[in-house]
Amino acid sequence: MFNLWKLFQPLKIFIRTITGQGNIPTGPCIVTSNHEGPLDTAIIMWVLKRSVRFVAARHLMGTKGLMGWYHRKVLFSLGQAIPSGEHCIEACRKVLHHGQSIGIFPEGDIHPKLRQYRIHTGAVVLSHLTQIPILPVRIENSSRLWPIYPLWKIKFWRLRSITVTIGQPILPPIQNRQFSRSHYQSLSDTLIDNIVHMSNNENS
Repeated sequence: MFNLWKLFQPLKIFIRTITGQGNIPTGPCIVTSNHEGPLDTAIIMWVLKRSVRFVAARHLMGTKGLMGWYHRKVLFSLGQAIPSGEHCIEACRKVLHHGQSIGIFPEGDIHPKLRQYRIHTGAVVLSHLTQIPILPVRIENSSRLWPIYPLWKIKFWRLRSITVTIGQPILPPIQNRQFSRSHYQSLSDTLIDNIVHMSNNENS
């Protein structure tokens, strides 16, 4: 696969600290992160030093401006994005089976202040089905650099403002146990709550 992450090397001038790099597994994982701003997918790939296939909503293909180009020409056209929808879980299982990592934002769209009331359960469900661990990642201040899509809102002067914390991998739920939808929801809510409250000083 094309090493997409190498394109994002310029982002390093905006990243102040990265902690927990020793927690990155050598094999495939399900990268799960909060979602502050439009640069989060690129930040994650640069920090992990690997291409990650993110689950992305189809409507992103219609985004205007630079991010629209990024979604259409980079994430989707290069085969890096997996459209959300009916066959998403099965597509993700195949990707993980071939040794690639999956990226999922349980909040769905961009939510700098965690305004989302319902957290998506896909990461936990996928971990249960594939028995592949979840790698929790917290990104801080990416929304200060680029709060929302229009290019003119980028604050290039905010150098060294982004911090990234990589938590310890979370083992998948026991495979032979049956989980209800409410149980998946509870595990997913706990997951994103832990990510949002991860300390930048841990796992250094």
